[in-house]
Amino acid sequence: MRSIALRAVLALSLGSLACGHAPGEPAQGAPAPRNALALSVSNNTWSNADVYVLSSTMRARLGNVESMNTVRLNVPRDMWALGWLQVQVSLVGGGAPYTTDRIDVQGGQLITLNVEQQASLSTWVVDRLSSSW
Repeated sequence: MRSIALRAVLALSLGSLACGHAPGEPAQGAPAPRNALALSVSNNTWSNADVYVLSSTMRARLGNVESMNTVRLNVPRDMWALGWLQVQVSLVGGGAPYTTDRIDVQGGQLITLNVEQQASLSTWVVDRLSSSW
């Protein structure tokens, strides 16, 4: 009976270790590492929107931004490892998505994207990531 209890405790301990974050990866809510790439999206449209990053043949959803709000997101390193990416904002409820041109990036930068109701008026800029991020 004691060996069954010991095995159960061991299995639970190993299972909880497997659910943790990888070594060197910040826990959720932790500050971004110094070489991180950050994205700030301001949604100035009447619809909520999903935010994607495109790189090579990959497309990854980073999150969403509600109408008339701004969201700040960290971009996974594997999505900008080639040194470039594109950001795509897809309005919930339809309409053509807005996709930026190819953006050359490196760690320690912040991409600020302002999405407007008329997509052609949307803008983006790349700046240095401040230490307060």
